[in-house]
Amino acid sequence: MWGLVGQQNGLSYEAIETAVIDPLVAIWGLPDSLLLPADGDASHVLERWATLKSIPVRFISCDWASLGRSAARVRDTTIERTATHMILLQGPRSTTLTGLAARLKRKGRLVGLSERPGLKIVV
Repeated sequence: MWGLVGQQNGLSYEAIETAVIDPLVAIWGLPDSLLLPADGDASHVLERWATLKSIPVRFISCDWASLGRSAARVRDTTIERTATHMILLQGPRSTTLTGLAARLKRKGRLVGLSERPGLKIVV
């Protein structure tokens, strides 16, 4: 099961397929399922791709009403703990996911990190 954390909004389907999906499939093969955040352009692009490949998708949403500002962290933690392979899409002004990628790799997890929108993912 592949899990997605982070988002790279504004990228086209083709850009995400070329820079993220194709390199991961070449290394990891096709996933048996996807675990995605309920919001964000990258989630919807991956959902579209998975639908074309008949891969089941499960969305995890944030419970903003009861969890407040920690809702996104709880959602992301749920995805991290459930997925066997992690796709990390870092935004243009953050380095948070670089640290997460390092921690997950030390634990022996398979991780793909795209450090900036549009850049090819590094596995």
